[in-house]
Amino acid sequence: MAQAPIQFDRASGVLEGANAWERLAAIALTLGSKVASNFSHRGYNMCANLLRTTLPDRGIQIKLNPDAIFEFPYGDGYWSVLVSSKPFGSHRAIAIEPSGQNFPKLANNAKVNGDRFELMKCAIGAVRGTARLSGTKHEAFSIAGSQTDGEEVPVLALDNLLDDGKVAANGKFLIKLDVEGVEIEAMKGGARLLKGDSVILCEEHGNDPRHTVSRYILEQTPLKLIVYDPRSGRLETVTDLSILDRIKVSTHVGYNVFGTASAFWLDRINALNAKAERRAQ
Repeated sequence: MAQAPIQFDRASGVLEGANAWERLAAIALTLGSKVASNFSHRGYNMCANLLRTTLPDRGIQIKLNPDAIFEFPYGDGYWSVLVSSKPFGSHRAIAIEPSGQNFPKLANNAKVNGDRFELMKCAIGAVRGTARLSGTKHEAFSIAGSQTDGEEVPVLALDNLLDDGKVAANGKFLIKLDVEGVEIEAMKGGARLLKGDSVILCEEHGNDPRHTVSRYILEQTPLKLIVYDPRSGRLETVTDLSILDRIKVSTHVGYNVFGTASAFWLDRINALNAKAERRAQ
């Protein structure tokens, strides 16, 4: 019989239901995260997963805020989420996950949060169909390339969400892509959705000197490319990709970039910049 999950309240720092070894591991993970932050968290995932091999197979529930709980395997160096809670506006959300290994964890998180967000078990690609999903790490499963092994999964294009009535054409959407090498295909499959009031958030890989994802957004789509610039402390509209040479200082991490053609979302971004400027004064 599986053990009940450990409970941790992020606000108070209270850890409940953990034995002495699990409490010691929590201290080690916290210290490791602080040290790794000086090196773009390089090596933290590997060390956390090594430590996890010495821990019992059980979950930990993190109380992120009074209306959001996230459960993941204790000692896992990757999992994190904050979805659809009251402090963030209780917005409707759809969570998409293709992996048969990961999907039950997602479903459990929906359950412990009152099933307030919708789940879909599929991958995102350029067109509707099927693909092979493979990889050695749960956070890096991918359908990229011509796979011949791995798990067969259904594939959905973003525009199919419109076709299937999952989202309305006149809605306002934030689309967070974490598709491990299929970003461009996903954007091609969402051309209609991205023409409306949508903003897409995807990863620009630190080890890609050509800035492939950003280059596609800037040169092959009608979207404005926006990136956070630590030097100015603003979300900057990119017209010259050389800015990414300066921003992408580590080859071991991903950098968030935004793309939108929506006046609504551009106004929101301008408002965020104005708010940041007021705080800096």
